[in-house]
Amino acid sequence: MQADTVIFDMDGTLTDSMPFLASGIGTVAGRLAGRTITRHEAEAAYGPPDMDVLARLAGRPLTPAEQESYLDHLRTHAPTAVPPIPGLASMLADLRSAGIALGVYSARSLAAGTVVLEALGLDEYFDTVVAGDLVTHPKPHAEGLVVAMAALGATPARTLYVGDTLHDLQVARGAGVRSVLALWADSPRTNLIPQADQHFADVASFASWVLAD
Repeated sequence: MQADTVIFDMDGTLTDSMPFLASGIGTVAGRLAGRTITRHEAEAAYGPPDMDVLARLAGRPLTPAEQESYLDHLRTHAPTAVPPIPGLASMLADLRSAGIALGVYSARSLAAGTVVLEALGLDEYFDTVVAGDLVTHPKPHAEGLVVAMAALGATPARTLYVGDTLHDLQVARGAGVRSVLALWADSPRTNLIPQADQHFADVASFASWVLAD
């Protein structure tokens, strides 16, 4: 096998969720700010953990009740608004069956990430989830990936980090692990192929490569 541990980014890698997230953040932040926030504005602000993005767009920190309102929005709409990536659950099951440890390192908040993973039935596949609000240094710093590897008892030489953005490739490089560019979600960033150690257009091809002798 190519690795003993595979750690995934979330949005654009495990879930095709960016349009939904931008819409949700825009809806909730617009209600808090008392103005219309366009999808473009929400997408431009995205990167830090969800609650930080909401606070920036709303112009003030959110109360606990307002944070819970956002999470309720995700719980209500994610199961129907986020399309499943074909074959992804089967791929995760195959990797786990082969004894590969699986984890997630995402820039989003732990609460929001957990809600989305549970809504899509993906949470059961992962042994650890590290989120942007649990680390001091966000992406493209490698801290979150190093934390996830430590939780899994992983070594850099036998670990893969799978993501869809330049920051994800930089995270892998900073942690000394091989990077895999995921091109299977909406709007694949094919321009990043030269900077990735490996790239795959579908999850089945990725799984076959990882599991090959």
